[in-house]
Amino acid sequence: CLHGHPSPQAGCICVYGWSGSRCDTFVLPSCLASPDAAPETAVCTAKRPLSCACVAECVAAGAFPAHVWHVCVTRSQDRPTANLSVPLSRDELEGLGDGRGGRARLHRWMIAAGCGAQPFRCWRRWGGVEGLHLQQVSWKQSWKDPGRWDPELRLTCFGGCSGRGECLHGGCSCRHGAYGPGCAFDGSRGSGGGVGGGSSGGNGADGGEGGGDRAPRRLRIYVYEIPAIVLTRRQFASDADRQRLFSTLSDALLPALFADRATLTSDAEQADLFLVPAMGTNMEGLFEFYTHLVRYVSHAHPWWNASSGADHVWHSSSDHGGMALKGIATVNRGIILAHYFKGRPRGKRLSAAEERRAGHAEPRHICQAPYLGVGVTEAARQTFASHGQPTWHSQEEGRRQPLLLFFAGNIDAPPPYSEGVRQALAAAHANSPGFKIVRKSATYVTDFQSAAFCAAPLGEGWGIRLIWAVAYGCIPLLFRSSVRQFWDDVLPYETFSLTVDPRDIPQLPRILGGVSAARRRELRDGLARYHRYFLWEPPYGLAYNLTLAQLCARAAKARPAASRATRAGALRCPDPLSP
Repeated sequence: CLHGHPSPQAGCICVYGWSGSRCDTFVLPSCLASPDAAPETAVCTAKRPLSCACVAECVAAGAFPAHVWHVCVTRSQDRPTANLSVPLSRDELEGLGDGRGGRARLHRWMIAAGCGAQPFRCWRRWGGVEGLHLQQVSWKQSWKDPGRWDPELRLTCFGGCSGRGECLHGGCSCRHGAYGPGCAFDGSRGSGGGVGGGSSGGNGADGGEGGGDRAPRRLRIYVYEIPAIVLTRRQFASDADRQRLFSTLSDALLPALFADRATLTSDAEQADLFLVPAMGTNMEGLFEFYTHLVRYVSHAHPWWNASSGADHVWHSSSDHGGMALKGIATVNRGIILAHYFKGRPRGKRLSAAEERRAGHAEPRHICQAPYLGVGVTEAARQTFASHGQPTWHSQEEGRRQPLLLFFAGNIDAPPPYSEGVRQALAAAHANSPGFKIVRKSATYVTDFQSAAFCAAPLGEGWGIRLIWAVAYGCIPLLFRSSVRQFWDDVLPYETFSLTVDPRDIPQLPRILGGVSAARRRELRDGLARYHRYFLWEPPYGLAYNLTLAQLCARAAKARPAASRATRAGALRCPDPLSP
């Protein structure tokens, strides 16, 4: 593989812009600013007009079409132009759109009709540029302020390429002998192991690759190795979030899985589940991105068709991620990991028909705690280090006086935001004694450490204050909602949190003031027992272990319908709440 690395089941995995059985063909020549430009300068998702020939090459190579700029350029004779490698001003685009001097023309482009079902195999000449249908427009019809012109790419170099490769133009190029997604396998221990080091992830079994007939056996997960050009998308504000709130897949789940040689397999025939490493976030084209990857996986690999995607695992960190993916029928057949789902309100039973009418998530989907990469694990370790000692509870009671309830965050958004809870808290208790309800606190961490209760309402979608409260030993105050809490199908929330109806917010001083010291002690004991499941950094954090246990339970139910079930034996799944 000249410009890529070998993969046992996928041939050569090429770096961005290269293709062929040996990755020896550069497929984006029209995307270079000049014939002698370096191949790595070709970018399909640049936020600027590209030549129409470049757009055609990008889409034919498998780039995500919705993140290729919506306007392209041809010369007046419909011959492709060189890539416009510098940002164009509004005046320059106006000149192109009006065809001044016959230099070039602006076009809206779309994939040629009939190619939608198989976008990687169906290309023909149409409108002067192969594979595209072009509609000439003026700059006024096509202008869209890009904000920033930078060719921002969301990198797909998972786990830093596991120290076995380098990140080239958005994807891992593995060094000699290494292979797999994120260069997870070093090639020295056979096809299924060899990830080296790491924990068994709570998968509850010993041994190596699951070959032969053995029962019971461990869960095995295959992660698709998808070419960078297919997986790459534009970068959005949530990708650069300083707290890494939207990077659970890339920063926590995948690195842990790549270090878990008991679970990760490079042999798809031995896999119970297939994980598609799609990092959807708060972004334009969220639905189209996952549909794009379904098309690639179903056409490039045989394993999708064996179960129609029922044994495939998807992830999204977007504000409404779980419910968004649930709306994509092909993705909804599998298992969705997300931080936001709707389900029945806690304590309320609904019939199956009522659940369907309400659009609630199916039980197979997993409401997963997000990764909070700002030292929260170490904070939790210090909070609960002395739990179990005779003085711990008295010390906690002493330092959590007289602040009864704390919340800091956006309280000014219109009522649909946070389901109106934040606004109601501010309206009712901005000046209540023992309450601190503010937009921003200069003593944010100290407030969590010194409050008896901490409000953990929703934001636009899911929220993070539950994790902060748990980590700092502040009893979470939740508000009844159809939006699910993290891990709420396995964690007994009533043992470490309080839940109130939003209509009772004006009565919070009476409600919280009526919680006895003995009850607060019980709730803090619950926090001590369950807080590690909200944290990702191993070995202290157990969110990865709980994820595997949840996936194993779902795979065990799904496997009897799959062709490999009887051959591989029954799955042995660990207790989800057993470290």
